[in-house]
Amino acid sequence: MTLIVVTGIALLAFGYLASIFLNKRAIDTVQTVMTSTLSATQSLILQEAYYGAYERSELLRTVANVIGVDMLRDTAKEFQQNGYPFAPTGAKSTNQQ
Repeated sequence: MTLIVVTGIALLAFGYLASIFLNKRAIDTVQTVMTSTLSATQSLILQEAYYGAYERSELLRTVANVIGVDMLRDTAKEFQQNGYPFAPTGAKSTNQQ
């Protein structure tokens, strides 16, 4: 990303220097190219930010799934060791408190 920003600034500087030495038509062409380059640079930066946020959200989703599975496993172990804290209708609970 730093390379993109530095390249964009270098192109702007080049356009400014070229505008000093060139005629009006060339200046308009250089300005058009520089504007397009800046737009493309902004688009690339926004895409990078978007995909970075997407990757972070996928990582968080994976961590949440791992935590959820871990909690389910612990709950199942607890039920196996101590019985179920509630019983279906008509059955006797194995956990008498």
